[in-house]
Amino acid sequence: GAGTFNYHFNLENIIIDKNIIEYLNINYKYTQIYQSFGDSMYPTIFENSLLFVDTSNITLNQKDIFIIETIDGLFIKRIKLINSKFFLSSIYQDMEVQEFKIIGKVAGVLSRI
Repeated sequence: GAGTFNYHFNLENIIIDKNIIEYLNINYKYTQIYQSFGDSMYPTIFENSLLFVDTSNITLNQKDIFIIETIDGLFIKRIKLINSKFFLSSIYQDMEVQEFKIIGKVAGVLSRI
C-alpha cells in the first residue's frame, strides 16, 4: 500500500441509485467514482473499494480524505500541514509533497465484506 492509482484503468459507466448520492449529500454532477488499490488507508478504506468523490469540495482540512494528484500519480490520503510543509498522510507514513492538486473529497466508500 502506497495508496496510489495506476493511470491505466478502465473507464466504465456505473448506474448508481440516486438515494445513495442523496445519502452522501453530494451532487451527482460533481461526483466521480474511483476504485482503491492498496491498504494504506485501512481500516477506513479497503482495497478495491469504490470511492464516491465530491469534486466540488476541494477545501483543505486535515481530517478528511482526498483524491490527490501529484507528479507521481493519484493518491488517496489525508493532507497534513506541518511547519508550512504539506504531507500526504496514511496509516504507514507521511510523505512530503511540494506540488499537488486536490481532485476532490472522498464523500463515501462502498466495500465488499
